[in-house]
Amino acid sequence: MLPVEASKFDAYTRHVSNYASRQLSYRVDTYAAFAGIEESLFGPSATYYGLPLAHFDCALRWYAGNDDGDPGNRKHEGIYFPTWSWCSKMRPRVAIRYFQEYRQSFMGALAAWYRCDDDIADSIVAINAWTDTDLDMHWRTYMGIACSEGCVITNVDIVLNTQTWSQLHEMLEDGWPDYQSFYQLLAAFVPDRDAVRLMRDTPGAILAKTQTSYFNLRIGDEDTLDIVDLRGRVVGDLCGDALRVKAKVETGEALAHDHGGAFEFIALSVSAIFRPKISGHRQHYVDGDGEPFEYDPIVYVLLIGREGHIAHREALGWMYLMDWAASAREWKTILLQ
Repeated sequence: MLPVEASKFDAYTRHVSNYASRQLSYRVDTYAAFAGIEESLFGPSATYYGLPLAHFDCALRWYAGNDDGDPGNRKHEGIYFPTWSWCSKMRPRVAIRYFQEYRQSFMGALAAWYRCDDDIADSIVAINAWTDTDLDMHWRTYMGIACSEGCVITNVDIVLNTQTWSQLHEMLEDGWPDYQSFYQLLAAFVPDRDAVRLMRDTPGAILAKTQTSYFNLRIGDEDTLDIVDLRGRVVGDLCGDALRVKAKVETGEALAHDHGGAFEFIALSVSAIFRPKISGHRQHYVDGDGEPFEYDPIVYVLLIGREGHIAHREALGWMYLMDWAASAREWKTILLQ
C-alpha cells in the first residue's frame, strides 16, 4: 500500500488499473501475477475471479475505458473469465477503473450474491455476507431510504417524512447494530434447486435475487451514454466507453434482452452523489421537518444482456435512487456469468 491509500481496497483498485492492461503474452499470466498481489493484500482464498470477497459489492463497480467493445474469447487455458469480473476485459489498451471521491462511497448492497460450494453438491455460498469496506456514518439512513422505496424485501416499517433524519438513524441503529444485521434481509432469499444446478453447470456464474427495470439509452452531448426513463428524462448514465452498447444505440440494434426497445438493468448497491442534478426535477429526500438529505442517494446498476436463462454484464451505470424507485421494477432471480 502507498502512504496515500486509506485502505487495502484503494491499493487493490490501483493494482487492477495497472495490471488489467499489461501486455503479457498470455492472459492467464496476468491473472496469475495479480493473484499474488491479491493474496498479499487479503490473504489466501480471499478473492473470487479477481474480486476480493470482503469488498465484493464495491469491487463489482468497475468499468472499462478505451474498450473496443469486442467481448472476445473469455476462456483461456481452462479458466473461464465471467463478464461480471474485470478479468474478462484483460487486454492491452483497455483501462479498468473505479470511481474516486464522491461516487466511491458504499452505503449497502441491494442483492445477496451466491456462488456454488465446490465441496458440496447443490450447495451455495454467500459471496458478500460480510464486508470489510469502510461504511459511511450515515449508511443506515441511506439503506432505510432504500427500504422505504421497496428496494429491499423487509418487514421493517419505514415511512419517510414522519420523523427527522436523526430519529430515523436512531431507530435503524437499534435494528441494524452492524452491517451484517442489515445483510440478513438480503440473505433471506433462498434460490431453488434448478437455479443452483444451472449455476453449477455454468462456469463462473453467480446468482442473486434483485430488482430489474427497463430504461432507454441515448448518446449525450458529451458523447456519453445517458440512461433515460420511459418518459424521456435523463436519470443517470453509463460509465466508461461502453462502445459495444453505443454501437447498438447508434444503429438501433437491440440487445438479446430487448424489451420494446428498452434495455434491462439490475440493481447492485447504494451510494451517494453530490453534483448538479441532471434530470431537471427534484432529487432530494426530505425528513419530517422538511430538511433535505445532504447527498442524493444513487443506485449502481448493471446493464445486462441475456442468452437464454443466463445474463451477462454489458456495462456499469448509475442513476438516482428516486428515479429507480419510480420505474416499473420487478424482482427476478438473476444468473450472471
